[in-house]
Amino acid sequence: MAVAGFLLALVLVLYFAGSVMREMRGFHDAQHEGRPLEGWMTPRYVSMSYRVPPEEILALWQISPDIRRRMTLSEISKLNGMTIDQMQRLVTERARVLRAGGQ
Repeated sequence: MAVAGFLLALVLVLYFAGSVMREMRGFHDAQHEGRPLEGWMTPRYVSMSYRVPPEEILALWQISPDIRRRMTLSEISKLNGMTIDQMQRLVTERARVLRAGGQ
């Protein structure tokens, strides 16, 4: 019985590890990098796409780090009064500075 439990746990760990690896590999794909912002996106998606730390994304958009994890850019836009185009300009500029080695 202990062996069966161990094997089940091992299978579950391998399954979830594979899921995480597929997810991470997907963001290194060129189609995700620097993609224009859309209302359905989340700050986490933008952070990964533009390679800007999530806390910097939130600060740029003047939103609290306590927001719901899956809040979309459309929802955030209503909260902070910025258009998605304004949010785009801020994150694009920050990503450019970071790529150039700036702070």
